[in-house]
Amino acid sequence: MSEQTQQDLITKVQELEARLEASLDAIAHLVKAVEYLRMNDSQGIFDLDLAKHALNEAGYQDALPTALPDWQSE
Repeated sequence: MSEQTQQDLITKVQELEARLEASLDAIAHLVKAVEYLRMNDSQGIFDLDLAKHALNEAGYQDALPTALPDWQSE
């Protein structure tokens, strides 16, 4: 196993902190979306889209659906 320099470790921690921040942002949007959807407010769809964008920013694009479900058809 190769040794990492202190600067390499600092850089890695900063990358992980940024990803964590983006993940927490996505979670906040998901919580707001659920609250709006429970009230039958279409703002929930907007917050789902914001959550998807935040997850993309965090590097989770491979785990996301290509389109949001059609909530109005249920």
